[in-house]
Amino acid sequence: MQILYLDGNRIGDVGVAYIADMLLRSDLKELNLKRNKISDEGAKVLAVALKTNTSLEMIDLRCNNIVYKGASCLMEAFEKSSTLVKMRLVSNITLDSR
Repeated sequence: MQILYLDGNRIGDVGVAYIADMLLRSDLKELNLKRNKISDEGAKVLAVALKTNTSLEMIDLRCNNIVYKGASCLMEAFEKSSTLVKMRLVSNITLDSR
């Protein structure tokens, strides 16, 4: 499987923890998690997996509940990733909330 499309499944932070675990041993190229009620806590868990994943090229996290702390963790993971070239974060609560 190269693409996993989970748009609008409301998996939340618990579900994204399972996805993060899967990413540690996956060859997935694209992951769509748009509209899944993921908050900063879920974003932080996902960021840890993204730092070590060696296949993912694109992740879509639009329209979740990610604010400054979660977005910061994700951006750090994006910078450290050797394969990730596109991350979508628009339409979250606000990226400027501190």
